[in-house]
Amino acid sequence: MSYLIGFSAAVLGNVVIGAGQCMQKYALNKLQREWEAQRAIGLEGGDMFTGGSTTTGSRAAAAMHSSALDMRSRSGSTSLAARGSRRQAGDAHKQMAEDGPRARYTSKTWIVGLLLNYAGEIFGNSVALSYLSASVVAPLGIISVLVNLVLAERFIGERITPNQRYGFSVIMAGVGLILLVAPRKPAAADALQFVELVSTSGILGLFGTLYV
Repeated sequence: MSYLIGFSAAVLGNVVIGAGQCMQKYALNKLQREWEAQRAIGLEGGDMFTGGSTTTGSRAAAAMHSSALDMRSRSGSTSLAARGSRRQAGDAHKQMAEDGPRARYTSKTWIVGLLLNYAGEIFGNSVALSYLSASVVAPLGIISVLVNLVLAERFIGERITPNQRYGFSVIMAGVGLILLVAPRKPAAADALQFVELVSTSGILGLFGTLYV
């Protein structure tokens, strides 16, 4: 029963970790896209503000010739204010483009993903280590990689090549072999018990076979 509890905790914890890592990557990609959009707006806006000053000036000159003195000064001040606000907006876009993407901690999605990583480690792997040996818990970390793989392909648009799928299949087979020979008893109380558990588990024989 303790083995089942520890195994389930490790599996669920690594599922949560994989989901959290995918959320963090999604948030970083979103911040990058926002920065690229702001950069494009800043570049286009800078050209527009530079090229539009002549048109604004000609209109102001025409208004000065066709209006009274008070209307002329009022329109001139309004034109200058509008021109100044447009220039400030252009400078703001340019500054954002130069500064790069926003800091990752400003994204709620990234923060949630980070918290999921911590939650998976604390309530998953840490709990599992109370019931299982580290030789069983550690290989189950491949589950977080597989979850991240599936979610990234579906929600982030990352392309998984056939060679990568083959590589993950080989890794899963290796993890399965390790779990078959890994000791299912709780962690050793001292160094002598640890040596005894490792020597009687068969894992040394597995490593020797793979080495040969």
